[in-house]
Amino acid sequence: MAQPTGKFEAVVSILKKATTINWNKRTVIATIKLSDFTDILLFLDNESVLEQITIEEDTYNDELNKIIQQDTNSNAIVYIDTNYCGDIYENFDEFLSRGENKYIINDSFYCTEGGISSSSDSETVTAYKKTVALINLFRETADSSTNESVLFFSANSKIEITLNYSLIDLKEFTGNISELRDSLFEPIHRNERIAIFKSSLITMLGREPNKDLRFSYLLRNYTSWKETYENNFKLYLEKFTFESLRSEIEENKIKLADKLNSIISDLHKSIIALPLGFIFGATKLSLESEHIVNDILILGSITLFCLFQFIALANHRRILEFVSSEITRQKRKLITEHSSLAEELSTPYEKLDKRVRFQKILRRSFGLGLWLVIGICIATTLKLLTLNAHASLTFV
Repeated sequence: MAQPTGKFEAVVSILKKATTINWNKRTVIATIKLSDFTDILLFLDNESVLEQITIEEDTYNDELNKIIQQDTNSNAIVYIDTNYCGDIYENFDEFLSRGENKYIINDSFYCTEGGISSSSDSETVTAYKKTVALINLFRETADSSTNESVLFFSANSKIEITLNYSLIDLKEFTGNISELRDSLFEPIHRNERIAIFKSSLITMLGREPNKDLRFSYLLRNYTSWKETYENNFKLYLEKFTFESLRSEIEENKIKLADKLNSIISDLHKSIIALPLGFIFGATKLSLESEHIVNDILILGSITLFCLFQFIALANHRRILEFVSSEITRQKRKLITEHSSLAEELSTPYEKLDKRVRFQKILRRSFGLGLWLVIGICIATTLKLLTLNAHASLTFV
């Protein structure tokens, strides 16, 4: 047995060895074997430690030094005034009702009912320490308070909480406050976490109309409330992720659209220029043998213009392929990293992809048009040369 070193330790040692314990207001009456009692007293300074302890032996009353000298199996009845012996209580509910024990961890107490003490690792003491830690967390996040036991939280609405609880509430409380604190005060999104924490708390405690029972209600439903808080924060993160992704996608879309628009602009200019140039050149053709050289130069110029357009089309094709591959890559990234949001967020890419496909069709059509113009120019040139040769033979 560990040797008691002071009045509180001595009283706790006596109470732990007692065979029966009764209470009369703040006086505890303990029956203990005399041999156990004397073993405890031998380690103490009787005058300083036993000022508030009186002893009544079962068979006779005697002075303390005479009782210590007895070597019998008889019992001693010990009267202890707990007002002067430290934090000794009949039960844990009485402990909670005294002073600031509900709000500040008491590191030195003993309850005779159940033998609950500050040093024990019982579920009750563990739950008690977690509850005080939760109260401290509430005090740090509360918007205001009127005293140590009443807190106010404000979010979309306001709620008042009285920090009142009992042993029954502790038995139903199973929470990891360290985990909650780490989550709540994480630097990233800290303000949003606290706001969601308050909002979830107000929603949960609003179901209990009696402000004096709200904290007890929370302890009994802590797991459910914590899940609500975590789910609400996940929803916020998804919304935050959604907005961030949408902003990122919008930036990517603008960059890709700029590249696509430059192709469209060049292609449309070429589409307009080709028929205009062809019509202008055609009006200059005389198709007469004496102007054959001039006609061939015009047809050659039109053909050369078409050939240059093929070079431009080749460049357009490379840019279109790049835009198309980038759209495909971004869509795959969305599906891989954010599958739940991919369908909604991929709309801008779908629209761009449609534009790319249309420009590819337009480009191919324009290319066919160029081949047609080149074919007409070659055919016309050959016809002019044939006519010129025929005219020469006729002249000869």
